[in-house]
Amino acid sequence: MINLLLYGAGLLLNATYEPLKVVHWRRAITLYCEGKVEAVSVYDWEIRSVSLSLRLSSVIHLLRYICIKQRFHHVPFSRVNIYALDEYRCQYYGQVFPLEDLTLDHIVPVAQVGRKDWGNIVTGCITCNRKNGRRTPTEAGI
Repeated sequence: MINLLLYGAGLLLNATYEPLKVVHWRRAITLYCEGKVEAVSVYDWEIRSVSLSLRLSSVIHLLRYICIKQRFHHVPFSRVNIYALDEYRCQYYGQVFPLEDLTLDHIVPVAQVGRKDWGNIVTGCITCNRKNGRRTPTEAGI
């Protein structure tokens, strides 16, 4: 059986699709059953009970906006969280790749004063990242 500890967490997004935090799969199911969230992306695995069968969510978003007062509750900016947000897909090809074939790609390159934040970094495959180089996707023809 696949180790659920590795895939046992999901990214929780606000109603505006801003990342809030990573939640355990049990909490995600509770929020879903209470009608507070919708699944954006799901894993291939199911959680089953006698009367219910649910697919394990990798990304969920709240149906109502939550005002965040303290910045330290935000999801940390990390490679794994970017991959989860982009559903392990190359954002240029739209194809799912294995983890070892993915990279982080700046939409506006650092050489052109691009920032390292949620709005400027996407998941890309190695081929697309090499093709972009120090250019924007439009300049690279992607």
